[in-house]
Amino acid sequence: MSADDWNTGNNGAWTDAAEWSSGAAPTSTDDVTVSFGEAQVTTNVPTIASLSLTASYNGAHEGYSIGQVYLDGGALDIVGALDLGNAGGYETTLLDLENGSNLT
Repeated sequence: MSADDWNTGNNGAWTDAAEWSSGAAPTSTDDVTVSFGEAQVTTNVPTIASLSLTASYNGAHEGYSIGQVYLDGGALDIVGALDLGNAGGYETTLLDLENGSNLT
């Protein structure tokens, strides 16, 4: 397994390779972490090994940062763990499914 992190803190398409630390969108061998910004899934994307959404306090980003995944009509298949973290109870992560999206 390898790690692939949402790299930029931007909101953008899950399939945009520039947003990921590996330089490519995640695949079935990747343990995915989104800790700052929103990864948007609007189409069916490849299966991933695991997904961790984290929230933390980071002064460099002007306070709390939260990881978000937004599914809008797309599908995301996770074969391993799904971890929805928080930052000491102040900020929580967000996993939003809308418009017929599927999470398996």
